[in-house]
Amino acid sequence: MNVSKPISILILILSTFTLSAQNSQELAKEIILKSVSKYKQYKTAYFTFDYILENRGEDYKEEQSGHVYLNDGKFHLSVGDQIIISDKKTVWTYMKEVNEVQISNYNPDELEIDPSQIFTMWENGYLYRIVEELVYNNKNCSLIELTPENKSLSYFKVKLLVEKQTGDIYKIQTFYKNSGLILTFVIKTVTKNPKLSEKLFAFDTKKYPGIEIVDLTN
Repeated sequence: MNVSKPISILILILSTFTLSAQNSQELAKEIILKSVSKYKQYKTAYFTFDYILENRGEDYKEEQSGHVYLNDGKFHLSVGDQIIISDKKTVWTYMKEVNEVQISNYNPDELEIDPSQIFTMWENGYLYRIVEELVYNNKNCSLIELTPENKSLSYFKVKLLVEKQTGDIYKIQTFYKNSGLILTFVIKTVTKNPKLSEKLFAFDTKKYPGIEIVDLTN
């Protein structure tokens, strides 16, 4: 029996699989870099989204809508009953239900997902692969899985749904380790370079009579 022939076939199959995986990784990174480059050109931006928090193990799901204003690292995020604002020095987190604002120092290293970088943070620090090619809203898209190289993060996987031709991101889905939570942003609209007032990026406590202020900056 000639055993060399089946071994040769096996080697050919394995080498073809390896080459295909490498091509997938390279193409995935190419799509991601194209997308990041696109969004880096935005000096300001406004986008609306649906926010989905779910734990499939506990059959829990919460859906809300929100919007974000972005301007050179500053952000104004509104989702559900929370408003989170940063001018790159301070972060204000306002909870409407209890009329309370928490004030803290801005530290980008403490933010696993910074709203100001939600479209551009995927450039470095990840391994990439294409999960599948699909049509979403009549657009040809790639579903790309990103695995963070930093294993100390609380999430272990991110999936981005990206239009191949334009680099537009339609979904950002983050999978967390211990909690089993899955956080999804479905991007509905994006406005490029709108004129934004600087007042958007500071919190005025005078507009909220009776507000409780919790200062964590000291």
